[in-house]
Amino acid sequence: MSLYQSLPGTGRLPGFITLLSLLLLTAFATQARQQQHTLPRLIPRSHDAVAVSKANRIPAGESAGIADVNITLADLQIGSFALPITLRYHSNGLKVNEVPSSLGDGWSLHYGGMISFRQHGLNDFKTAGLFDGGISSASMTMLKSFLRGHMTTGQQHTWLDNLINSNADAEFDQYQYSYPGKSGAYYYDTLMNVVTVPKNDIRVFRGNNEIRVLDNQNNNYYFGTLEQSTVTDASVYGYTPAFDDVATYYLSRIVTSQNRTILFRYRKYSYSVQQQKSAVAFSAVAGTCSADNGQALYTRTVQINCLLPDSVIYDQGYVKFAISTIPREDIKALQDTAAIPSITGLSIFAGNNKKIKSYSFLQGYFDTNKRLKLSGVQEWNGDATDKLWQFHYYREQDAFPAMSSNDQDHWGYYNAAGNAGMIPDIDYASLIPGWNAPAANYGNRSANIAARYGMLQTIIHPTGGSTAFEYEPNQVRVEDYNTLTTLSPFLTVPGGTPVPYAVGGVRIKTIITNDSIGTPSSYRTYQYADSLNQVAFLDIPYYIAKMEYNRDSAGACLACGQSATVFDESVWPLDAIPVIYSHITVSDSSVAGRQGKTESVYLLPENHTVSNTAPYVTPLNTSWQIGTLVNRKLYALKDNVDELVKEYRYTYKALEESYQTTGVKTNYAQYCTLNTPDNNNYNTSLSTFFSDRFYLQQSKEIDYLSGQTLTKQIDYAVSGIRHNLPAVVSYPDSKGDTIKERIIYSWDYDTTTTTGGDALAIRNLGRLNVLVPIERIQIRTIDGVDYVVGATLTNYRTDRPFPDRIYELNVPAPIPLSAYTTSRISGNFVRDSRYELVTTFSMYDSNNNVTETTGIDGVPVSYLYGYKQLYKIAEITTSSRPYVAYTSFETDERGGWAYSGTPVVDATSPVGERCYDLSTGTFGVGNIVLPTAVLTYWSKSPTPFVFPRQIPFQPATSGRTVNGWTFHMHWLSGQFPQDIVFPSSGFIDDVRVFPLRSQIKSYSYQPHTGMTSECDDRGNITYYSYDETGRLKMVQNGDRAILKLIDYQYMKPITE
Repeated sequence: MSLYQSLPGTGRLPGFITLLSLLLLTAFATQARQQQHTLPRLIPRSHDAVAVSKANRIPAGESAGIADVNITLADLQIGSFALPITLRYHSNGLKVNEVPSSLGDGWSLHYGGMISFRQHGLNDFKTAGLFDGGISSASMTMLKSFLRGHMTTGQQHTWLDNLINSNADAEFDQYQYSYPGKSGAYYYDTLMNVVTVPKNDIRVFRGNNEIRVLDNQNNNYYFGTLEQSTVTDASVYGYTPAFDDVATYYLSRIVTSQNRTILFRYRKYSYSVQQQKSAVAFSAVAGTCSADNGQALYTRTVQINCLLPDSVIYDQGYVKFAISTIPREDIKALQDTAAIPSITGLSIFAGNNKKIKSYSFLQGYFDTNKRLKLSGVQEWNGDATDKLWQFHYYREQDAFPAMSSNDQDHWGYYNAAGNAGMIPDIDYASLIPGWNAPAANYGNRSANIAARYGMLQTIIHPTGGSTAFEYEPNQVRVEDYNTLTTLSPFLTVPGGTPVPYAVGGVRIKTIITNDSIGTPSSYRTYQYADSLNQVAFLDIPYYIAKMEYNRDSAGACLACGQSATVFDESVWPLDAIPVIYSHITVSDSSVAGRQGKTESVYLLPENHTVSNTAPYVTPLNTSWQIGTLVNRKLYALKDNVDELVKEYRYTYKALEESYQTTGVKTNYAQYCTLNTPDNNNYNTSLSTFFSDRFYLQQSKEIDYLSGQTLTKQIDYAVSGIRHNLPAVVSYPDSKGDTIKERIIYSWDYDTTTTTGGDALAIRNLGRLNVLVPIERIQIRTIDGVDYVVGATLTNYRTDRPFPDRIYELNVPAPIPLSAYTTSRISGNFVRDSRYELVTTFSMYDSNNNVTETTGIDGVPVSYLYGYKQLYKIAEITTSSRPYVAYTSFETDERGGWAYSGTPVVDATSPVGERCYDLSTGTFGVGNIVLPTAVLTYWSKSPTPFVFPRQIPFQPATSGRTVNGWTFHMHWLSGQFPQDIVFPSSGFIDDVRVFPLRSQIKSYSYQPHTGMTSECDDRGNITYYSYDETGRLKMVQNGDRAILKLIDYQYMKPITE
């Protein structure tokens, strides 16, 4: 049988490995001609889920050899929450079986988020899964018993047989998540705790067909719209594990920390694909044992339910996606009845249905109808095109392979080999004893430059400039051909020893940039150090499954020796990362010659797969380290010599505590259908997941000057295991003294016992998963002694995770650190006595906008919000919030005023687009207690109204008149309750009441575009207007005289 073996560098389980190896020294036994579930589990995902997941998991950049191409379509600001909408191109070669996304091959649209499910064994939360019934489930109990060596031999046999036949579970599932600004993976450990990979501090809650993620800012992401898929295998032996479950959870809503809800709506479609597969079975024993020898053809059917975006709905706006009315031809080629559309554009609207911005996606097909292609993106300015991006691709006019083509290399990339099948065409004699080359549809699975088909070649930008891309094959270099065949005998090339060896897909070779004004082209050429010891070559293919079997012959088990099956896909699970590079040199040049170069060194993902023998477990590597920069050197060309001018160095560290969860995967080593489990043999491997806390420990910036160097060094220290944020940041100042900033976060305090409000507030932050700095202490080391030279401290509210007070340390002279009281919780919250209160956040509204603050001078500042509380519509200095009322009738918020009528649209309104017709209903405020106050408003009457509480001998003042509107000001007596009621006729706008000594500014907006007017306390107005694409077009004063006019032009003179 095959026991656990450790790959080089898998030192994370040393003590545990010894225990389990001893446990498994006895071979276990079971039966069959060929066993079930030999191939890795396939979980089909929709074409869009695949595109987004790939772009998030493997960041584009030099280390991956992938050009970083993205187009930001919008950056929606919904209160304090940012929701970007972005197009990204992420491809390193034409994957033959991969269905292009709804935009086109290689492109993905990022607007929300998703969680992809990766099942191992059974679904952990369903029947017989590890958590079916909780952490004490039957499967979990048996797994722990096995790993601890508490099973008898008979119990082991029965349990392993149940695992193979899907009656029990011993492997942990994985999830890959993404949402705006964040992506990663997670799994559940043996106690059903979520372990994120890499370790971070989000929280994950599993519900009924919904997953909720809580980030560190108290934003909640709900993934509750589901994509289901199924896999069925028609082979006699069921080579591919069946799957019928949720493959992807799509983001359905976000509830932000400001209590705003963002909704995501989708359209549902489905299609199925029948994949024609083949396998070659072989047994060297003649007669009954070799009856099944030869090629077997079978069908694998994949059913995919796919979601396309319909809309995103949020306060004061929404995004509507355009869907094609004609089904995609490339998917119809897979299933002729499929009616799957593409995404042809999107429009962004304000809450009043005013279109803010609109895009069209120009699409076609490679080779008539083989694959969807994105040819361009148009941004519209009304009915005219304002911006146009155009895309061209390699060999886009040539014949392309069908998505069912056999012309694939080991990693699924196009190789134009003209294959009749995909069983690798190599010499199997040394791999399978007695091999006699049975007839089969063999194929050449080597990689080559044909993978470049359909790769992005040129972008023509709206400015008229362009960017062109040249590619070369991904490759590794070896000194000895046997080095490759030692990794896998399938890494062969006819004709001898190849140097280099192509390993699937392509990498960026040169980027050529041109502007639109005739500047000579600039070239960036990429050189990769691709020796095998300088790359991460993680996806290594292997196609043979072997098993000892005893055949049923006349009711007895006939010994047939070892059988083998050769598949047309790898039995070693591949991880979609052909090769990652650590050392890259980028040379800059133009027609004038070389200009300099940059040398970069990146971290490589480390392989920590516990077992490399059958049964093959999911690859385990630190893929989150891809693209992490370790060193960068910048050279300038001087006298035709590259001279080092600047260098960046970065040091990283993983905290000592690692997070590790171990499962078990098994298959038959020897099997006969007539045997009981006690008479069958098993292969057993550890299926282990791990995570760690990974952080930046040191950064250096070195300037190389004439004869000397100037170094800026920053050191970061993480104090504990609760989070990854730096607890101490250290750097030298210009005098050579060490400056440290010590940061104490909300999770760093012991909240076991809390009695005071400030302590309870910190405990509340922890419960809401809010990770924020509470105290920042600046420390200077002078002559070897640490002194506190400054500090700030923020206390939070108990009713919401937002600041209550900010303090600053009064430091007339440096304070010895030993004499300073660092904040802590000891029942109550304790802080140093020298702190002085500088800011108080007195009031918040229901959306957690601050509505009143008080500074160190004790002067209050109040704020009013409108447009669903999205925007600040008034700012009042020297006044508390209860003494202010303001409205300009633009939104539903009334700003303290009461009225029964409905605001009306009036193009002449001095502020915004609406005003109020007093004849439609009463307007005023009742029983308000004010200090001596000022009432201002605009009216269509040149004569001001009269109010009972107007101060005697202080007549109303009327200001200027604009477009038939006159500005009026009254002084009102205060200090006792009063009613302010307007007359029952006339038109009014921008109505304010505020204390006499206060100053007020008011604002109106075009939601999700910008401010449209700003009015000061004297009625002076500045207007802002925008074009159809949301760009600032004109600034005017209160008389509508133009102060600034902006003209945007692309590819033509400014005078046109």
